[in-house]
Amino acid sequence: MRHSFFYFLESGEIAFLEEKGFIIIFNEGSIFLPARVFNFLQKKLIETLGLEEASKILKLVGRFQADQALKRYVKTLGINSIEKEKIENFLLQIAEAIGIGKLEISKYENNIIEVTTQMTVLSYEAKLEYGVQKHVWDYYVSGLVERAAELLYNKKFNCEEIECYAKGDERCSFVCKALE
Repeated sequence: MRHSFFYFLESGEIAFLEEKGFIIIFNEGSIFLPARVFNFLQKKLIETLGLEEASKILKLVGRFQADQALKRYVKTLGINSIEKEKIENFLLQIAEAIGIGKLEISKYENNIIEVTTQMTVLSYEAKLEYGVQKHVWDYYVSGLVERAAELLYNKKFNCEEIECYAKGDERCSFVCKALE
């Protein structure tokens, strides 16, 4: 069963500290950053550093978020003792709860994982704001998916977005290949 943002809100995993004006998501102070603000940051990074360097940084940010999430979940939920399938489900629920989109693991075979979604919120908003892109858009999501795959399967992966809604594709699709 997949849970929505509202489930996590009702369960107390997402809370508002009224006296401080803080949002706490899974025991960590958080901000709501609209997708268009994140996309503006991404656009400026690409303009300033070039696509190759900007995409590396954005992917590292996604990997960092996955690592931070793992630290929180191990501490609060004892996630090390949970079966892989439940962890996988939980990570998909978190991606949805934080607003990335409804990700699905469409296949895992021969050390290749494919993750798909109709669109990410970032690609949807980028296409609305900037029009159809010449390149894929979800470098940050690629980093999240890549690091999650490594944590789940205890292997190094390289994850690339191969289809992107912002680029005019019908969906966003990420392929992670084990580096072994």
